[in-house]
Amino acid sequence: MTTEERFERLETIVERIAERQSTLDDALASLAESQERLYEIQAEQYTRTQEQFRRTQEQFRQLAEDTDSRIEKLVSAIGTIARRNP
Repeated sequence: MTTEERFERLETIVERIAERQSTLDDALASLAESQERLYEIQAEQYTRTQEQFRRTQEQFRQLAEDTDSRIEKLVSAIGTIARRNP
């Protein structure tokens, strides 16, 4: 094999390596974009979950207040009835 043939062969190998590197770079860029989008989706889901949790807590708080009020009214009514009928 002549020196010229060796150089040609080396050039071919280097070109293939460069092509594969370019393909790898593209794949890594695509992966990075996908990962970034995934983080964005997770952040959005977290925000929605936190808001739903806040609403649920408010509903439970309101339900507890309503229940307490109803119990107070029932106890008051029972007391009124008990005072009327000794």
